[in-house]
Amino acid sequence: MRKIAHVLAGFVILIHAFEKFEQNEPSYPYLTIAGIVFMLVAIFHHHIGRRFHYVDSLFLVIEAAVYAMIALEYFHAGKKWLPWAWVFATIANLAFAFIKGHKSRKKHRRKKRSESVLPE
Repeated sequence: MRKIAHVLAGFVILIHAFEKFEQNEPSYPYLTIAGIVFMLVAIFHHHIGRRFHYVDSLFLVIEAAVYAMIALEYFHAGKKWLPWAWVFATIANLAFAFIKGHKSRKKHRRKKRSESVLPE
């Protein structure tokens, strides 16, 4: 179910990128790349997760990058308070990515240690 949600989120990012392309906004290539990467990571999550244990943190970092782009667009448009909500969301996602990555590293280390101990 999470895989479907992440693929749909990537699709929404791509729709937003297309909208920015039609408006000749300079952010559309970045949003396109973020949407494609987001969808690919979602589709191949299981395969990537075997070797790259920080895949969940990667989702949060990509989301944070998209939120930062949205905040910059609102700042550029002259909005006063709305961009700060997106800045807060960006910072929160980066903090969650750091926490999740730290937990993944601990979990992976424990798993690696238990596999390296030979039974007597």
